[in-house]
Amino acid sequence: MLTEHFESAKATIGEERAARTALDSENRAVRQELNSIETLLQACNSEAPEKAAPPRLEGLTLLYVGGYPHQVARLRDLIQAAGAGFLHHDGSVEHHLNLLAGLASQANLVVFPVDCISHHAAHLAKQLCRQTHKRFVPLRSAGATSLLAALRQPEVADLVDVAN
Repeated sequence: MLTEHFESAKATIGEERAARTALDSENRAVRQELNSIETLLQACNSEAPEKAAPPRLEGLTLLYVGGYPHQVARLRDLIQAAGAGFLHHDGSVEHHLNLLAGLASQANLVVFPVDCISHHAAHLAKQLCRQTHKRFVPLRSAGATSLLAALRQPEVADLVDVAN
């Protein structure tokens, strides 16, 4: 009886640790996004407005898979303002998943919000990227903040250098 209680407590502790690790990871991602936005806001209020602009993405074509339909135009404007091309696939709500391969072949970078995409569409996007050796970035959320934070990653800057 004591052994069963001990094993149960041990399993509970393991589950609690796993949950805490996941929350710590999410907390780090949120902090990175907030730091990125704070940097933009500080630059807007300073005498260096060029730092407030999204990173320059000339020569890059970004495919955004999933997300909320009402945000697509805003995200398109943001990406195009940074000098990149913007493609969108809704993750199979209205667009058939067969279209995803053609769009992915045109993109240098594929991003998708993990909170607003079907598991099947996310899996297919990752699979297509691996097959074609393209970079994909899962976004923490469908908000513009997550996209901006992802675009500031060094890996994305490397893609821009290669594209130009």
